[in-house]
Amino acid sequence: MNKQHRRYKMRKRINVLFFIGLIGTVLLSQSGVSAGNSDTKPVSGKFRTQLDGVVKSYLHVKDALGQSSSKQAAKSAQQLKKSLAAVDSKLLAKMKQKEWQKRAALLRQNTEKIAKTPDLKTQRAAFSELSKQIGILAKDYGPLSVTLYRQYCPMAFNKKGGKWLSDSKEILNPYLGADMPKCGQVIETIRAGK
Repeated sequence: MNKQHRRYKMRKRINVLFFIGLIGTVLLSQSGVSAGNSDTKPVSGKFRTQLDGVVKSYLHVKDALGQSSSKQAAKSAQQLKKSLAAVDSKLLAKMKQKEWQKRAALLRQNTEKIAKTPDLKTQRAAFSELSKQIGILAKDYGPLSVTLYRQYCPMAFNKKGGKWLSDSKEILNPYLGADMPKCGQVIETIRAGK
């Protein structure tokens, strides 16, 4: 009986220790902290300020496409290229730097397409890809200084639909422009930081 009592106490202790360890693991994962991982540090305010410049330039491209102005979209894309070049990825943790490099390459590629072509259809297709990447950046590296609204138009791209970001709830459709400027709706809000 004495031996059974000791086994019972030992199992009870093991269960308690297991339970405490489980709770600790859950709490650490909920807080976003990872033991020994320096890549979990928050994004610096300076980097966010630089990213704000990228987003503001993106919004100028959106507005130009919404007005069906190929020339203004190309000009705004040139400014977006400058804003992208001004971002210092060294302000990020090493893991985030690699992510940024990949995303920045896609941003530059699509920005270049918009800047170099006078064709609205080509610009709008590149802008769609640009919008996906900017949306990811706003979530991954935010919160930014401006609230963004993800908007969607089911009629864009021959009724395949298209999404974009705006700093206003009011719709100015960059894909249909002057033909259907108000076609779309807000489907998500990405809140600004404090």
